[in-house]
Amino acid sequence: MAVAAGIALLAGVQLAGQITNTGTGSSDVPAQATRPAVDTAKAGAPEAVDPFETLVLDVQRGDTLDSLFRESGLSVVDLAEILQLDTARQNLRVLRPGDTISVRHDGSTVLEIERDVGIDQTFIVQRNDNAADTEGTAPVFRAEIVNLPLERRVVTAGGRISTSLFEAAADAGLSERAIMKLADIFAWDIDFVRDINTGDEFTLVYEELWRNGKKLGEGDILAAEFTNRGGRFTAIRFEEADGRTAYYSTDGRPMRKAFVRVPVAF
Repeated sequence: MAVAAGIALLAGVQLAGQITNTGTGSSDVPAQATRPAVDTAKAGAPEAVDPFETLVLDVQRGDTLDSLFRESGLSVVDLAEILQLDTARQNLRVLRPGDTISVRHDGSTVLEIERDVGIDQTFIVQRNDNAADTEGTAPVFRAEIVNLPLERRVVTAGGRISTSLFEAAADAGLSERAIMKLADIFAWDIDFVRDINTGDEFTLVYEELWRNGKKLGEGDILAAEFTNRGGRFTAIRFEEADGRTAYYSTDGRPMRKAFVRVPVAF
């Protein structure tokens, strides 16, 4: 599918409107689930009102879970119980400025914690409703990683170099990560340190990753074309039967060769 999409675009067919919804992501954490889709058959029914409040904790420099809980009036006893879980320690201990953690609570009592741990995964801790009936043998909280469905939009971008590849690609709306991936694809044919000239051109077909109407980042480059010093280089992404991926020219030759034009990072 990626090969067909890339060839079609490079032949002049616009694919910008194509959208594919997929759920992706995997983890070595055993407890995982996929969030169910909304039941549209009940769209006319009134939405249930959650009787409990949800507090969003915005992480600032120097914050810890303990300090955030204390400042928000949440139970540090519940926090201690939560951190008894191995997966909770792995996914909640390290906080970075700008992170957000959602806490559903009843007064100071913690009912649920939710934190995104990847572009397509969220970590959820929930109070175990059956804990009281097991005379202390069951943990107070349970945790799992939930795979979130992503919307993958196939889009195109391109440009002409007037000063530098980075500036031209940035003007086309590409991130630094996408620029590096583009350079890596053609590194066996083009010396991106010495061979880039004014007037060189590039075109990409790539995926944008969206969730709930928000762009999260860029996915794979499906096809790319680079015109350098009058020579045109085309690469199409292909997935092997075993899941490995590689880029090939339109005549089936692998883009990755024995020697790279620039053996060091630039």
